[in-house]
Amino acid sequence: QYMSLLAGVRASASGSPGDLTGTTTVDIIRGAATFTDLRVAKALSSYSLDFTYLGPLLAAATTSDTFTVTPGAPASLEAVKWPSSSNRGMLLGIQPALQALDAAGNV
Repeated sequence: QYMSLLAGVRASASGSPGDLTGTTTVDIIRGAATFTDLRVAKALSSYSLDFTYLGPLLAAATTSDTFTVTPGAPASLEAVKWPSSSNRGMLLGIQPALQALDAAGNV
C-alpha cells in the first residue's frame, strides 16, 4: 500500500511564498517520512513548511513552526544603476549603484 508526504513551503508572515526545491514527496518507512534535500531559495523571515499526508483513506496536514532563512556571505556584485555621461569635472548625472548578492541571489 503506497503512502506519501507532500511538502510545500509558504512564508506565513508576509504571505509571499518562497521557492522550495529538493525532493518534496517521500515514502513513509516504518511510520516516518524523512526529507533529506529540501532547500528554501530566498532569504526571508517567518517561513513555515506545510506537510500534507496523502493516504488511501484519509488526508491530514500540519504546519511547522516558523523559521528564518538569512542571506549568506556576499558572493558577487550586481549593478543596480550605471552612470550617465557627463562633462569633465562635473558630477555624473546618474550615480552608479551596486548591490552585494549571496550565492543564492539574496541581497
